[in-house]
Amino acid sequence: MNATTPLNFLIGFLCFFIYLALVLAVSFKSDSISIYDQKRFNKNRIVQQTVWCAPFLIGFIYLLLTKRAGLNEFLMLVFLPVIFLFGGEYFLFQPKLNSLKRDANKVFTSLKYANADSRCCFDSKTDELLLNRDEPVYIRGWLVDLRLDRVCKNTFGEYFWIVGSTNRNSITNIKHLDPHAVRNLLRVDRDVYLQEFNEEPYFKSK
Repeated sequence: MNATTPLNFLIGFLCFFIYLALVLAVSFKSDSISIYDQKRFNKNRIVQQTVWCAPFLIGFIYLLLTKRAGLNEFLMLVFLPVIFLFGGEYFLFQPKLNSLKRDANKVFTSLKYANADSRCCFDSKTDELLLNRDEPVYIRGWLVDLRLDRVCKNTFGEYFWIVGSTNRNSITNIKHLDPHAVRNLLRVDRDVYLQEFNEEPYFKSK
């Protein structure tokens, strides 16, 4: 073992941790997804991106340690997966997600619900949006849709649950909520629950 082997070994592991840090940084950049869904969304992205890129990194570390590739080649090749990762994020995934967000907001702002009782009417343009749990929909790893899942309150203090999709062929449902249903839906967001009921959310143990 020559003197450069320990150095190559250390540089290899340093690059490995830099790679993981970059994957995490990109995966947790998900401010366009609601707070409720960020954890699950980020886990999916981390797993997907790591699985896609890890074989390249492992192969390059193997070539370096078995002296089949020099340090310069290793440093050049090890960051190719990261370049592809960022390229896919910013040129494929993020534009698609932004487009779906705009579509979701267009669907939402067009919603109205009429009722003989004026207290039970809903108009998305004037009523308050309390909770946004819009969720990305994937098919075989590809982002294809955004599922609307929102809770709103009208000027009379009545609550409504909106569930739909950016798919133009889907039907968006507007449901008037009773107090018990409202509490169950708002439990997922502590700040909103405190704002509406001035108490901590209670999670019934199963």
